[in-house]
Amino acid sequence: MLLVDGGRVLAALDILFKEIEHAGQRDAAGGLSTMVTRREVRGLGHGRRLAAAAKELMIARNLDLGLFTCDRPLQAFYESAGWHLLPGTALIGGTPRAPFPQ
Repeated sequence: MLLVDGGRVLAALDILFKEIEHAGQRDAAGGLSTMVTRREVRGLGHGRRLAAAAKELMIARNLDLGLFTCDRPLQAFYESAGWHLLPGTALIGGTPRAPFPQ
């Protein structure tokens, strides 16, 4: 997804789609990835607007689950865009060399 103003990309993110199977149930999942905002327009709400639009798109596509990883300090940002942390969820992610702490 792109947030464009006057032909200039202000923010962008990817939504990855996958069908997953767990305990004999198949669910359609989508995940946010690679979210970025142009440095000179950070702090103006563009990222929040894009994260909210991504959530609405995933709802419109009737996904069963929305997933992504983020650093703990970003949790409030995503919640302000309409995302919710499921009770009991462990916040994990990162890379094998630099995992986010649990």
